[in-house]
Amino acid sequence: MMEEGSRGSIGDYEMEAAEAHGIVIAGGGICGLATALALHRRAHLLPAPCCLNYLCTSCHIWSWYYEIILALLAWSRKGIASLVLEKSKTLRAEGAAIGVHANGWRVFEQLGVAAELRETAHPPVTAFHEVWLQGNKIIREYQYPVLIGCEGTYSVVAKYLGLPPLKTIPHPTLRGFTRYAHGHPFENEFLQLKVGELFVGRLPINDNLVHFFVNLPHPPTELTRDPKKVRDLALEDMQYLQCPAEIIELVRESDPESLNVVTTLWYRPPWELPEGHRDGRRRRNARHGAFHRPRRLDGAGGRRRARPGAGTLARAHGGGEAHQQEEMIGEAIGEYVRERRLRLARLSLESFVVGLVARSRSPVTTLACVAVLILLGTRSHKHAAYDCGKGLLVLCWRNPRCCEPRERSLVFTPTGGVFWSSLASLQSSGRLPMLLSPRTTEFRCLNRKDLIEALAKDLPAGTIRFGCQVAAVHEDPGSHGALVTMVDGTTIKAKALIGCEGTCSVVAKYLGLPPVKTIPRSVLRGLTRYPHGHPFENEFLRLTVGEIFIGRFTINENLIHFSVTIPNPPTGLTRDPKKVKDLALEDLQSLQCPSEIIELVRGSDPESLNLATNLWYRPPWEVAFGSFQKGTVTVAGDAMHAMGPFIGQGGSAGLEDAVVLARSLARAVGRDGGGGEARQEEEMIGEAIGEYVRERRLRLSRLSLESFVVGLVARSRSPVTTLACVAVLILLGTKSRKHAAYDCGRL
Repeated sequence: MMEEGSRGSIGDYEMEAAEAHGIVIAGGGICGLATALALHRRAHLLPAPCCLNYLCTSCHIWSWYYEIILALLAWSRKGIASLVLEKSKTLRAEGAAIGVHANGWRVFEQLGVAAELRETAHPPVTAFHEVWLQGNKIIREYQYPVLIGCEGTYSVVAKYLGLPPLKTIPHPTLRGFTRYAHGHPFENEFLQLKVGELFVGRLPINDNLVHFFVNLPHPPTELTRDPKKVRDLALEDMQYLQCPAEIIELVRESDPESLNVVTTLWYRPPWELPEGHRDGRRRRNARHGAFHRPRRLDGAGGRRRARPGAGTLARAHGGGEAHQQEEMIGEAIGEYVRERRLRLARLSLESFVVGLVARSRSPVTTLACVAVLILLGTRSHKHAAYDCGKGLLVLCWRNPRCCEPRERSLVFTPTGGVFWSSLASLQSSGRLPMLLSPRTTEFRCLNRKDLIEALAKDLPAGTIRFGCQVAAVHEDPGSHGALVTMVDGTTIKAKALIGCEGTCSVVAKYLGLPPVKTIPRSVLRGLTRYPHGHPFENEFLRLTVGEIFIGRFTINENLIHFSVTIPNPPTGLTRDPKKVKDLALEDLQSLQCPSEIIELVRGSDPESLNLATNLWYRPPWEVAFGSFQKGTVTVAGDAMHAMGPFIGQGGSAGLEDAVVLARSLARAVGRDGGGGEARQEEEMIGEAIGEYVRERRLRLSRLSLESFVVGLVARSRSPVTTLACVAVLILLGTKSRKHAAYDCGRL
């Protein structure tokens, strides 16, 4: 057997005995099979007949036939043949499962396997959760493409945006319902009554239910948290001030369960809205009470403000291609803020002035406020005629696939008695648009076995040759191609050679690429089956317990993929997945890991267990400056850009390689892979591979750099190194989910 590399000579007898092929793909993994299928799906480009070109260019009458005739010609062409050399005896599916982002699913759609694979996988994951276990305390982090703060007056999102805390007015308010079994005696009107320093409001909801509120000046502090005691205090004041008997009875007969006490009134001053705080910072936004908190003095709070803001945001996100939507979110939120700012500034100013009039005892202040109201020239009822436009946002719980609400209580908490609704909130009907299309950030976990079989079954018979392990690659003296020698001594003469063997690539060594680097961390991966369904949410969970990292990914209703990263397992156990599983279980139990995670690992399918003793990666400077071509020989997938699992783009990037490479080769390969002048065709293949390398280098350099830096942060214990890595990530200005919006083009 000859040594690996390009040096050495090939005897004339061996060259004559070599089996000749057009395109040879070394490696029958995901990238290799995807490349072969892409070549099979992609018809090579033959020039149109000369007479057709002349006819279409000389006479414009025939030019409209041109596209139709070329389409028929393309339909009649065959795909590009290739030979896949796989070292194993059967299809191999190492690694249990693989996560595929939206950019990978676009490749599957072009390969014609997306529909079949979606049937084997759960609906797209909508959430990425980071969880740290520190003693008995669980810290959970949610990662979403868009964050909208609707937490009300104590908004953490508003604080993140730099908005100052809300101002308060010390006017406690008692609110509640009163039920009339046989119907109430009041007219269908909103009554606002002032008795001394008391403000009383009455608003019928239906024939049997009436809402009321009572503003108290300054009740004793110890009573402000007990609604029933505050009601008794309010009744005493109302009787003392000789309030109408029907109002006193309304408050006295109220439902105790509906009573709610607000100790202060909150508001955001009108001058804080037009100043231009970072309301649209990146893709985070604060809406409703967190953005603008009016007092209930002019009745323009609540839904009158929430729904128009939602309508503007939904209208901005309602359409657009899936791969463009995520890039447009930041601009859409900026548009929403600009559109709402003037409207909310006028509402907040009027509410502020009316409230100042209500509590002011100075004639000068009252006169100044009245002058401002005259200048504004508006009244509260005119605000209800405002139309924010059509297309309101779907309520979160009606569309869980596009947005996921997070409520701090265990159930919905309708505090406050009643939620006022204006005419502008009720003008929309019909089907409402989603905030995000599920395809925008489609991320699913696939069983590797299902993926490999789906890619292989559509290939022509004889495309995959099993039991062929590449031992050496030599330059073909008579052409630009290569001579591939197998372990058993057979030789194949390839017009074009593509190395897809992964991290230990013989083709990469032939190109002069250095060996991939390693991170000494063992990863145990496997599948756990639940015949009656698993209890987990459709999420990607990443749990950190001490120095152990655990990943849990839902594939479908009955299948879960997991991974356990172990820092330093004993050397003697690193080749036995079952023993490593037992070791991992001991560590998880000693670290008091949640029982559901322990049971997930314990109940795993032994046949699905896979152990990687190291994490492999190719440094970003090698991807940026390395040699990926020699004549008509190149690499793809992990052989070209191995990267750790830190941003989850290794597999999807390999699928992109397949499409770009097949598209480039289709411009150079003849009808049967060997037509035309051989020398000229080989030169065209070399140019096509050079085009593929140039197109992929920038994209892969950015992916490798970000993966390298994120991995460095994950395992570094130096504050200086961590700070430097964070600075690099800020300069990159990207996040992993943005890479999923990348479109490598059509096949």
